[in-house]
Amino acid sequence: METKDPYARGQGALAARYARQVAARLDLPEPERRAACYAALLRDVGKVGVSDGTLHKPGPLLPTEHELVRAHARMGHDLLCTVPALQEIAAVVLHHHERYDGGGYPDGLRGEAIPLAARIVGAVDAYCGMLARRGHRAALGGEQARAELARGAGRQFDPRVVEALLVVLDDPPAEDEAEDEEVEALCGILPGFDPAPEARRAAQ
Repeated sequence: METKDPYARGQGALAARYARQVAARLDLPEPERRAACYAALLRDVGKVGVSDGTLHKPGPLLPTEHELVRAHARMGHDLLCTVPALQEIAAVVLHHHERYDGGGYPDGLRGEAIPLAARIVGAVDAYCGMLARRGHRAALGGEQARAELARGAGRQFDPRVVEALLVVLDDPPAEDEAEDEEVEALCGILPGFDPAPEARRAAQ
């Protein structure tokens, strides 16, 4: 994914760490924390199906090009669904561009109808995207990006998620620790590989 989109280089692990930390602050069960973490890491895998010319276009996208880019959420979902252990992750990837006010895609879900893990990944994705330089715009500074998050609370983003993410962003080591951390140590075991409750009890 980083080869396909050089602007995203290094963002995957950072987004995954933020997503896991936000999920922890919101007291999600451990499997859902891991799902949010892996979904943040794999959120843009569907962009492998978008042409480089469209993905890296230096100016505004045409309506048809915009629709192609938006399709990456469903393409990512469909790709991940081919791996049984990633199906829970796929559902989060599918909905990470839904908006809290219902104006997102692909299904126009609103508020609590959007899976909480997807609401987390959506806010984290937006924040990391604002920090990255793109062909048509410069990167925003951290304070500007935080202000945009706060401005979007209740419209684009779940206000509870924004509040938790802003607290996480106040922890300076978060970015440095994500750079070299192994994925398994960062996100934990894939939720799809979780042993059944009976197996866990037997192991104990």
